[in-house]
This record gives sequence, C-alpha cells and structure tokens, in this order.
Amino acid sequence: MKTCKKCGESKGLDAFRGARSECKACAAKYDAKYHAENVEKVRAIRAKYRAENSEKLRASLAKYRAENVEKERASHAKYLAENSEKVRAGWAKYYAENPEKVRAIRAKYRAENSEKLRASLAKYRAENVEKEMARLAKWRAENPEKVRASLAKCRASLNDGYIAALLGFPVKKAPPQLIELKREQILLHRLAKEMKQEATKEPT
Repeated sequence: MKTCKKCGESKGLDAFRGARSECKACAAKYDAKYHAENVEKVRAIRAKYRAENSEKLRASLAKYRAENVEKERASHAKYLAENSEKVRAGWAKYYAENPEKVRAIRAKYRAENSEKLRASLAKYRAENVEKEMARLAKWRAENPEKVRASLAKCRASLNDGYIAALLGFPVKKAPPQLIELKREQILLHRLAKEMKQEATKEPT
C-alpha cells in the first residue's frame, strides 16, 4: 500500500505511476489542469519532442499497429462513423488544395491495382444493374453535347465498306438495311462504353 500525497488515501501500488507520490487519479487531474492553463507551452514541448524523436515515434507507432491490427481497425471505423462529416470536409479541403498530388496518387494506385479495380467494378455493376442503368441515363441526359459528338465521331468512322467487311460481304453486295442495322449496333455499343467511362471518372 502507498499513501497519496494529494488526496491522502492509501492505495495499492498499481494505483500509482512509477515513483510519483500522487496516485494516477490525482496525477491525471493535475496534468489536465496544467495542460489547460499552459496550452501553448505544452504544444511547443510536444512539437519539440516529436521533432527530436520522429524515427522513434514512427517505429513505436508501427509496432503498436502491427500488434493491434483489429483494435486499430475497429478504432478507425468508429472514428469514421462518429465523424463522417468532419472527415469528408477534411478530405474535400485536401483535394482542393492538392489536386495534382491527389491525381498522381490515384493514377499510381489504379496502375498498381488495375486487375483488382476492374474485377471490383464488374462485380458492382453485375450486382447493381438497375442503379447503373439509371446513372448512365442521368449522365446522358446531363451531357447531350458529349453524346451527340460521340455519335458523330463513331458514324464518321463506320463507312459502308468497313461495315460490309465486318459482315463478310463484298461492299457492293451487302444489303443496305443490314449495313445500317450493324452500324447502329456498333454505335450503341461504343456509346454505352464511352458513357460508362465518363460516368465512372473520379472527380478531379
């Protein structure tokens, strides 16, 4: 047992921190009061310590996270759930102030995880067909100029000779109606592909 010099209570040794004469509860109250009354001083001391011990602190944090993966994950999820608006605002501010850096990071991630991202997108689309169709329809309604430009570009490249060759006909013997139907099919396929690409682009 040990008697606290602050509250005068006798407590077990586990209620004290090291050789301090006051118990943990009293020490915590004192520390909180000191910090509140010396905000700038405490901040400067902490900043100085971090600057002088950056490697040590990084190693200690990495070790803790490696040994407490599930705890860290749960803590992170809890923080995000309780501070969703704050987190979104923080990221939005960072994106606005660092657009080039963000684009570079995203490009690097996409390049290193292309297969994973394609598989994830394909899975999402397969599980959300109606939602995807509605989103694409919305994009088309909001971007009529892009849709028209895309169609015009596609039509220009799909001449009768090209279509006839796809169908396996000599150009002079290919039925005009069949050529037009095939052209429309290709146009729709290309347009749908371009719409998906536009609609799934990340904001810059």
